[in-house]
Amino acid sequence: MKNNIFLKLFTFLFLFFIQFNVFCLEFNDYAPRPDYVSNYDKPFNQYTWLVAHNAYSNYSNFSNQYGIKISKQLELGVRGLMLDLYDFNDEIYLCHKTCLLSEYGTFVEEMNNTIIPFLENNPNEVLTLFLEDHSSKDFFKRALNQVKDLSKYVFNPQKWNDRSNWPTLNELIQKNQRLFIISENEKNSGYFEINSGEVHVIFGQDISVENYWSLGDTYMSHDYRCYSRWKDISLSTEKASPFYNYWDRIFVMNQFHGIPYAPHSEEDNKFYKLKKREEKYCKPYSKRFPNFIAVDNITHGNALEYVEWHNNGGILFYNKNFNYESLVCGLATTFNRKIPLYKAGCYDYVTKAQLQGVPKGTKILIYSSDYNLNNSEYTEIEVLNDLNFTEPINIDSFDASFENKNFKLKYFGKNGMKDSVYAVEIIRSNIKNDN
Repeated sequence: MKNNIFLKLFTFLFLFFIQFNVFCLEFNDYAPRPDYVSNYDKPFNQYTWLVAHNAYSNYSNFSNQYGIKISKQLELGVRGLMLDLYDFNDEIYLCHKTCLLSEYGTFVEEMNNTIIPFLENNPNEVLTLFLEDHSSKDFFKRALNQVKDLSKYVFNPQKWNDRSNWPTLNELIQKNQRLFIISENEKNSGYFEINSGEVHVIFGQDISVENYWSLGDTYMSHDYRCYSRWKDISLSTEKASPFYNYWDRIFVMNQFHGIPYAPHSEEDNKFYKLKKREEKYCKPYSKRFPNFIAVDNITHGNALEYVEWHNNGGILFYNKNFNYESLVCGLATTFNRKIPLYKAGCYDYVTKAQLQGVPKGTKILIYSSDYNLNNSEYTEIEVLNDLNFTEPINIDSFDASFENKNFKLKYFGKNGMKDSVYAVEIIRSNIKNDN
């Protein structure tokens, strides 16, 4: 008798263990991919890239990228780096305002140990360096001379003189023009003949527009106005200087506080804050979407998710109305994924969704919070036509079943989803799960 009881108990525990672990393993390890784009054939100014503000500053809780070295930032999908350069001890150092109080190593060391190796090891990646350059021209040229194989990668506008607008991402990769160096220091811009060959440094005001950089000094101040940081160049300025063939200017959107305290970033980098800043405050003046979004503490908030969604389309979740304040989070439909919503930054209940830029054939399954292996309440959304990113499609409820020309929605369950959404699954036809 005792043997039967122990056998039944063992069998129950074994089956429970197997079911529990299978359930857990159903979810993917989720990592947003702001660096990923599905189409390489668009002009370079038609993408959005994540930028780490003061990327070198990563030691203390009051640093701009607390605890994340530049190598890790690149691994997470950052494709723009803002670096401050200062003459110090006969070299150019990465410093914040003064090297006497904060120095983070030399520019040459970072280039040779991180930037150039990344380009060597990732032949399909394009990087942009934004230099707040306070260095002298002699020191700057000497530093460029010391960077291994620099001319092999740096963008050279002379190679694109026949173009009326930006080359495509694929063309930049094919010609190995994969490193843009954009400086705020006009004296340290232009062509430099160095050991590895000729390199070109772009003067930022010749080719870009950029909003004033600070949301305010403290956590309590939030100045969302979007106006140019340069008095003579408005955000709506369309064309670059003649030297760059009057190409369309790129737009750098800054979204960070004056004091780089980590909790600031948790708020500044929320999905709805980035979307609202871009659409409500910046776009009316810039007349374009941002090509670069610069933030502090890239892993705080949802900047990684936002940029991936911006480039590839996806689904937005709302809890009340279709407005910025009700926007809980967003998720790109780039890859096959099955994840709990909280891993994508969805920490509030959701009742509605919005689709933008989702390709035909994509299926989105939304599971209730009591989802398990044997008892599923879920809603399936099947996209029937390619959806335009600029024309959002609203889904007011997860409990209904209906179909229109854009999508088919079907609810599987009895009790209604209400506000109990727990997980989401993305199924892309002919797309493997490489996330």
